Amino acid sequence: MTLKPEVLCHIVDVHCHPTDAPSISIGAMQSLDITICAMSSMKSDQQLVAELAMSYPEKVIPCFGYHPWFSYTIAMGAPVSKDEHYRNLFLGVKGHGTEENLEAFNKLIELLPDPTPLQSILDEVRDNLTKFPDAMVGEIGLDRVFRVPFDYFAEHRELSPRGGRPCNSDFQPPTSCTAKDTTTSPESIRKLKLRQVVE
Repeated sequence: MTLKPEVLCHIVDVHCHPTDAPSISIGAMQSLDITICAMSSMKSDQQLVAELAMSYPEKVIPCFGYHPWFSYTIAMGAPVSKDEHYRNLFLGVKGHGTEENLEAFNKLIELLPDPTPLQSILDEVRDNLTKFPDAMVGEIGLDRVFRVPFDYFAEHRELSPRGGRPCNSDFQPPTSCTAKDTTTSPESIRKLKLRQVVE
């Protein structure tokens, strides 16, 4: 069954990652009959999402943020060396580990990108939200329980209410989650708490 254009024009894909594709053809975008919310999720696709939104403003709502899967690339404070950043993250503040862990770390670090200061990321997201008044904040939510217990995305969430923008957090809270940890509405939090009591 093929839907008519007068129906398709009302359909919105509220969460997609078109920039994950190796390329996006002009023909595919021109024949797209729906609106898409194009998520950015890492440093390399922020500009790609912006370019897609500039090229197809009637079809693309840009969403700017960093997915938690890439939080390991974010440096919290003053810039430190790549080695120091990842050594602290993976081996602990003292940077010690077993010989096996150190050997694995030395192989891994060559494959990792240079860390980006959190302030740079926040500045970039703010700039993009200014350039695109209809943009959303996203993708930022923690959808898994991570070993690294720091909330890199609190500042991102601050951008959403402050700017009156929708926020795509893709969040499925664990049972130990508190209202403070989520980006969901108070009503959703209440429902989650009720569900946890029932479970």
